[in-house]
Amino acid sequence: MGRGGILDAQDKKHVVEEKIASIGTGVSALNTFGLIIFCVVLVEVLLLIFLNIYEKSRIDNLTGQINTSKTQLATSDYATINSQIDSVITGQTQLQAALNKKVPWSKFYTMLDAVTPKDVQLNNLSINDDGNFKADGETTSLTSLAKAMVAWRDGTGAVKTPFSTITLGGNGYTNDATNRRVAFSITGQIDLGIVKAAQ
Repeated sequence: MGRGGILDAQDKKHVVEEKIASIGTGVSALNTFGLIIFCVVLVEVLLLIFLNIYEKSRIDNLTGQINTSKTQLATSDYATINSQIDSVITGQTQLQAALNKKVPWSKFYTMLDAVTPKDVQLNNLSINDDGNFKADGETTSLTSLAKAMVAWRDGTGAVKTPFSTITLGGNGYTNDATNRRVAFSITGQIDLGIVKAAQ
C-alpha cells in the first residue's frame, strides 16, 4: 500500500469521526428542546392547579359568607324588616298592576280632538271605565256630520281613531239665534288598547 493509500484511510477516518460528532450534537440539541417544552408544560399545569385551588378556596369563602348572612337574616331581629320589605314589594307590584290598568284619558281626548272635524262640537260626554262612550253634539250640516262619522270610524291621516265602534243614535235640526244647526247623539266603544299605546 502506498502513501496515498494511508492518507485516504486517514481522511475517511476523519470524515467518519466528524459525522459521529455531528450526530451526537444533534441528539443533544433535540433533548434540550424537549426538556424546555416539558418544563413549560409542567409550569402551566402547576399554575392551573394553583389557580383551581385558589378559586375553590375563594368560592368556599364566599359561600360561607352567604350562608352566615342568610342565617343572620333569618333571626327574629330581622323578621320585621323582612316582612316590611315583602309588603313594599307586594305593594309595588299591586301599584304597577293598577297603573297598567289605568287609562290615560288625556290621550283619548287628544286623539278624539284630532279626528273630529273643526265644525263639529261634542257636548255631554259620558265615558264608563270599560270604554263605553256616549255624547251629544251639533254641527253645521248633515254633510259635516257624515264626515265626522267617517273620521270617528276610520281615523284621519296618521291619527288612529280611538273608537272600536261608533253608532249614530239620532239627529235633527235645531235653531239658534242666527242659523239652523244639526244636533246628533252618538254611542260607541273606546279601544282602550289603542289609547294606552298612543304616544
